[in-house]
Amino acid sequence: MVDSAQLIPVARAAQVLEISRERVRELVHGGRLEAIRIGRELLVDARSVEHRKSVVKPAAGRPLSARMAWGFLWSLSGHHPAWTSPSSVVLPPLVTTAPI
Repeated sequence: MVDSAQLIPVARAAQVLEISRERVRELVHGGRLEAIRIGRELLVDARSVEHRKSVVKPAAGRPLSARMAWGFLWSLSGHHPAWTSPSSVVLPPLVTTAPI
């Protein structure tokens, strides 16, 4: 049960989490944030917002699309994927070890 003293509006939760209001609603509907609806107002549990902020760390950058992921794998295997431009596939520097 959510304590009414710990309820904040979606806009405030979005500000605290540094995400959009729509993303807060998605998290609520997905069960990742606790909230209750009072009339037309959706109020989020401040404790669940603080917990998410302190525990869940977003990954850096955007995830690769399937097209770019396959292009990356092809590039790593020494092939040039025809469906990507050279500037769109960025390869990390190869780690080399000295022969033993």
